Amino acid sequence: MTKPQEDNQESTTEYEAHSGVEERQGHLLFGFICDMRIAVVFVNVFNIFAISVGIIITGFQFKTFSAAWYAFENGFLGIALSIVGALGALNYVLWMVGAATAGFAIGLLIDLFGLHLIGIVVGALVLYPHAFLAYEIHEGIMSKETYTREEHIVENDFIKV
Repeated sequence: MTKPQEDNQESTTEYEAHSGVEERQGHLLFGFICDMRIAVVFVNVFNIFAISVGIIITGFQFKTFSAAWYAFENGFLGIALSIVGALGALNYVLWMVGAATAGFAIGLLIDLFGLHLIGIVVGALVLYPHAFLAYEIHEGIMSKETYTREEHIVENDFIKV
């Protein structure tokens, strides 16, 4: 029996030690827009903004505090999950990103069973980057040490001049 050769290369993560590849490994949002960390922060900030606007509009539409409070109670879980997800993405904390992923997945299932089309679309768009970022953090693809390699945002603004 031959003894397997030990890899003497120093790597920043276990993933790099096994892959031996130093180029970008992470998934990009829709294949080209940005890395999943940026995507998670963006969708969470947007989700908090959208829920907040919905609460304000509900309050003005029904002209009562109780209607706005009811909307807040319904939107609170989404705001809480978005805060946890954004903080987890910014700090590379797997359990936080994973908790947000699980929460948004449950919300998506509820919308699927209730056939709430807008909820299904929004839920899928929020869940997509969370699931990929959780996987990348778990596998060591995305970390503080590898982010300089993984960081990506589209070079142009989609406008040809």
